[in-house]
Amino acid sequence: MKRKAEKEYIAKLKKKLKSSEGDRLETTEKKKWTPKKKPFLSVHQVICNQYYEHSGIKRVQFNHDQTMLVVARFSGDMELWLTKGETYHDWYCIKRIPAQKHTTIEAIVWLRNPETGRDTLFTAGLHGYITEWNLDTLCPRNFSDPVGGAIWDMCTPAFDSNVLAIASEDGKIRIFEHVNGDFYLRKYFGPSAADTVSNERGSLTHCKGNRLLTITYSPDQNDIVVGGLTGAYCFNVKSGQLKYKVHMEGAICWKAKYANANILLLGSSNGAVRFCDAEFGTSTFTQEKHDNDVMCIHTTSEGSILTSGVDGKINLYEYYPNQKRYFLVSNKRPSYHDCFALSFHEKTNTVVCGGVDGRLTIIPRASFDNFAKGDRARTKTSDVQDKTYCNVINANGHVMDFSRSSRRLLTWNGESNLHLFKVPEVDPLLKKSIPGIYHNESIPFAKSPRHLLKIKQTSPGGWTISGFCMNESGNMIAVACFDQLMVYVLDDSGKISNKIDCSALVKQHFSQNVCFVGDFLCCVSRNGELLCLIQPSSMTVVQTIDLTIQDTAADAKSNESTLFSNKAVHFIATVSDRYVLVARGNYVIVYQLSKNKLGESNLNKINVLDNTSLNAVTYRIIDLGDDKFCVLSAGNANYVRIYDVKQQKMIGGTRLTHANFTDTPYSIEGGIRSVMSNKLKGDNQYVLCTHKNLFELEIDQNQFNYTGSVSDKKLDSRKFASKLDMINVDGKEAIVMKHVWDEYMLKLPDVSSRDRFGV
Repeated sequence: MKRKAEKEYIAKLKKKLKSSEGDRLETTEKKKWTPKKKPFLSVHQVICNQYYEHSGIKRVQFNHDQTMLVVARFSGDMELWLTKGETYHDWYCIKRIPAQKHTTIEAIVWLRNPETGRDTLFTAGLHGYITEWNLDTLCPRNFSDPVGGAIWDMCTPAFDSNVLAIASEDGKIRIFEHVNGDFYLRKYFGPSAADTVSNERGSLTHCKGNRLLTITYSPDQNDIVVGGLTGAYCFNVKSGQLKYKVHMEGAICWKAKYANANILLLGSSNGAVRFCDAEFGTSTFTQEKHDNDVMCIHTTSEGSILTSGVDGKINLYEYYPNQKRYFLVSNKRPSYHDCFALSFHEKTNTVVCGGVDGRLTIIPRASFDNFAKGDRARTKTSDVQDKTYCNVINANGHVMDFSRSSRRLLTWNGESNLHLFKVPEVDPLLKKSIPGIYHNESIPFAKSPRHLLKIKQTSPGGWTISGFCMNESGNMIAVACFDQLMVYVLDDSGKISNKIDCSALVKQHFSQNVCFVGDFLCCVSRNGELLCLIQPSSMTVVQTIDLTIQDTAADAKSNESTLFSNKAVHFIATVSDRYVLVARGNYVIVYQLSKNKLGESNLNKINVLDNTSLNAVTYRIIDLGDDKFCVLSAGNANYVRIYDVKQQKMIGGTRLTHANFTDTPYSIEGGIRSVMSNKLKGDNQYVLCTHKNLFELEIDQNQFNYTGSVSDKKLDSRKFASKLDMINVDGKEAIVMKHVWDEYMLKLPDVSSRDRFGV
């Protein structure tokens, strides 16, 4: 009886559904349905926490005129930020320098060449030598001889000097002179070998000798102060004689810094900042305002003192003339974890810091003045979520590549791994315009992207990935390092069927510039002089183009940035799978892939775009489809230029700064990640992806009009999420890659763990 009742109920239900469907179809035929609003862009989110290794920040350092910022990470990677904007909102990351295995960045120094007027970057680390970097090619130019073991700190007496002083593992000070690209050891001295680590240090007794951890010159350049496991020492530079020693009472001296000609600051492992007499080394008073080790001390041009450490706090000290001493007036906590890097930008009056959580945090100096001087300074845990902070997780824009024909998505993990996914189609119920169902601003996939492959690239020299790309059909992946170029051939299932090593085909080794044009691989030599067209299947170089030839008379002009020459190749990209664009200096050179009378494929130069008037650096070129492309440049603002390859002219362009969006809830902090055309809205309609938002712009000839946002509450529901990149599928569909750093922070070690010190 029960089964019979169930059958009758099911039959009645089917009859009811059939009749209702017929009524709906009949109604639809009588009155044609029209959507109540235009379809929105289909935006898909890819949360990349599992597949993106975000390294913490170890050091930050401005050049002398503070137009460039170097951010060094624990992985050894470095980022170059352009800081010429009127506000800190208009700072942009323009380049990334890949890391080499077993190298670290413990110290950064900028020196200016008096002959060329260009700034030169020097770094040192636990690998034991100084590295001079070529910012045009983003690779090492020269090295010093490894002496004294690991280098823990480095300094220079003046920015226009050619002298570098290092604090070494063996407890000695070494002063090098940099002449004509070579390093010469000029002086060698240090504390007595009799000074050893006290047995009172417990867990640090395994540290033998008197390792030096910090070094700094006096304002008059006559003295040099070093600190380490056994205290702090002051030496006369000329004679190398010890002037005095400061006993730290069993603590480690992590940082030494002169506040002025009379006051020497020492940061210790017990959370104290010592204020010492610079002439005799006597301790005048001590501020114990940190809960753990004091790692950074920075002084501003106005005489203020900033300190940070393991507890994640930043303390601000001001000088009171009546009391003739410094007092703690305010503090902030931008992170729950270690703050290893600290600096101050004078023009915008902002504090720049970073640490284990990997965020470059920019704090306005005014946010410290939240209560009157003399009141007791206090720390709020809510400071981490302060809306005045600018927290940027940078990925240098290009972290994804997409094959539209095979719907394969290639993502980079930030170091040496690539992940390949199969992206499903959009849910057909949401893709069709049917009664009662509209296009949402955020449309989910029918299924989650399926992981197909993981590629772990290991170069001979241990370099991390500097460039990658995938061809349009999705069956070939090219991976570039500074000393290797590999091509992986994939089968229909997404597995590797063949590996092709193309390193020997490129002269002067390989740089990060690589892209596919058709079935050919296009790349640039490391020195930026040769553009090579390679046929991977036959392992042959089809064509080689000399990029050193001057394209116009203005090509001889120098770049006003004083950092990059006009012959530096910043980026190359492919447009419509048949055009190759080379961003060289202030120019973009356009090549077209075509066949000659013999049927041979080659690249022919068809246009040169002159951007010298912008005084900006091109950091990305994006294919918009329909033979159009976008050039993103950064200077004192973000420049967006839209070009049509066939018409060989610019069809739209604008200059964007933070001031353009003050009346909107959106911003371009950290720069523009990506741009795509929005075909659903018509011509001159584009979508911009920034660190925080997705929004629509109508870009016409040299002007723009803000039209609204394409992201809804679902897309921006997480306050601590950073958009890394956006891929244009067909002008109606986009894939956005995001990193949620509050989830990442939960995996970080407890700040109370001291295992990482003294190792």
